[in-house]
Amino acid sequence: GTVKNLTVKNFSSDGEIATTGVIAAYAAGNSTFENISIVKKVVVPDTVTTIGLGAFKGCTGLKALSISQDNEFLELVVSSHGAEKQSLIANNGLNYLRDVDQYWGRKAPLLFPIVGKLRDLKTFINNKEYSMNQHGFVRDQEFELYSQSESELVLVNKFNEETLKKYPFEYQVFVKYTLVEKSVYTEFIVKNLDYQVIPFNYGGHPGFRLPLYENETFEDYSVKFEKTENFDAPTVNLENGTLNFDKTIPYKNIDEIKLDYKYFEIDAIVIPEVKSQSVKL
Repeated sequence: GTVKNLTVKNFSSDGEIATTGVIAAYAAGNSTFENISIVKKVVVPDTVTTIGLGAFKGCTGLKALSISQDNEFLELVVSSHGAEKQSLIANNGLNYLRDVDQYWGRKAPLLFPIVGKLRDLKTFINNKEYSMNQHGFVRDQEFELYSQSESELVLVNKFNEETLKKYPFEYQVFVKYTLVEKSVYTEFIVKNLDYQVIPFNYGGHPGFRLPLYENETFEDYSVKFEKTENFDAPTVNLENGTLNFDKTIPYKNIDEIKLDYKYFEIDAIVIPEVKSQSVKL
């Protein structure tokens, strides 16, 4: 195969690489780093515009492919694993996303084709039983870089043999991150490649760093709703993840929820028929 405009800046013994330039398409499916198991981490800056198919085929040691996007206000780093945001850093060095810890090994996973948990992790589709973990599987799928511009980053994932065992539908998903001044917008696009209608749910699960500053506490923060909300939140069965609509927690005439660690004890606050189109932290 042939490679054009690829510059390897660093290739150290621990397998970390940084690249600049364009990784071209490859003849006969060959790959630049094919079967180089020492490659553990690849950092792709925003100067890279294309990564050819199979660029890292056979790199069994590769644990992270990170792609960066920035402007004068923010720098966003996204992993190819699940198209998950890894950091969102302001120009003052403040990272708005959490660090991985012993309680949760993720930062901002994307949820597809389900949000939440199936009873006993099982469901029936067209009279056939399928098993799927909580929040679906796309968060653990590898994405490819589809396109990148000065302000926009698009990654893509497509159905495969493993996903068909859990979800018998042919799909393609595009995740688009766009930086506009001090904001980052996330767009999740699902393309139906099947011959039938495909059912799915989509969700985002970002984990923010709180408190942001040393002189603050977690309880200093709150979630503010766009509109006043009235709802009875179903409780979550912590053993099987199902919702109990017979046992609810009332929230009446509220426009904000003050954060408290006690909410982790009930797993989640589920809001049926939410009126607000946005919330602020």
